[in-house]
Amino acid sequence: MKLRIYNIQLLPLDHAKTGDAGESRYIELFKHFNDSVTKSIKQKRLVTDAKPLINDSFFAALNCEKHIYKQLKDRHTFIVGRFIKFHQAGEVEDLYTKATLFKAQEGQDAVANRKEFLYIFDPVSHWLGIEEQNGRLPNQRAVKSSLEQYLQPLAEQFFPDYTLTVNLVSREEELKSVLERAVGFTKIEIDITFKNGPTQDEVLQDMAANSLHRLKISASSDRGSHMPRVPETLEGFVKNAPQYGQASITYLEQNDKGGTNLARYESESNPQTISARARADEDPMSFYGRMVIKIKELARRIGHLPEVKNVRAE
Repeated sequence: MKLRIYNIQLLPLDHAKTGDAGESRYIELFKHFNDSVTKSIKQKRLVTDAKPLINDSFFAALNCEKHIYKQLKDRHTFIVGRFIKFHQAGEVEDLYTKATLFKAQEGQDAVANRKEFLYIFDPVSHWLGIEEQNGRLPNQRAVKSSLEQYLQPLAEQFFPDYTLTVNLVSREEELKSVLERAVGFTKIEIDITFKNGPTQDEVLQDMAANSLHRLKISASSDRGSHMPRVPETLEGFVKNAPQYGQASITYLEQNDKGGTNLARYESESNPQTISARARADEDPMSFYGRMVIKIKELARRIGHLPEVKNVRAE
């Protein structure tokens, strides 16, 4: 199983008056999410409430539930749920004769090409991993938009002192590689938010202290010129983009002929993923529990969570 990672945050509207959202609030958020989906299913509104995709396809949330995975003395609470992608098929016809083989009756939602995508949500890191299924999962932006579509109204209703943000977590090593080999920059675009929880990063601290929930920056050089390096005023924002937002960078790199080529980096094209295989004797929830530990390990390794000793997924 290979999971694509998204960072879901409940950020205080006024950081001076409201504390950070803890694990319990994220668990409660997904309880309300499940209640909302249950209501949608009972009212047969899955298609209506779904996120429209291209080619008459849709992406909709199914039910989710809380589980606890025990490892030695540790208890890991997590959420398991599913999204479904499908095509709406009100009418099916024969390819050769064009004769109608099936026509949905009033009140029916006939679908085709049904694919379910399991997700695992860790309320400690507030990271959600959703299975990619070898490219069948909708693109990064569509999944992000779907999560926002379902969760933002619930956050506004049940957590009025907070605002919800969702961002793809991208691979930091890809950005570092670009910054190391680039010999110049023509355009740098950043869209980030601050971190839910304590941080030693001065940029994120300052954004949180000033309740700066979203910062969008577009820096560019005019034609024929370039920035020789990332300006100091932007360095901290660029560094935090993989975890707490997104970045798009147009840069110059050396070619084999001694000249330079124009290249482009997009954080959305470099999603952070986690992979593992279930053991032959392992039940599904134990496997998902191991995946939750892997999510936490990655979050600690890149500095999103503080280090904790002796917690490891085998």
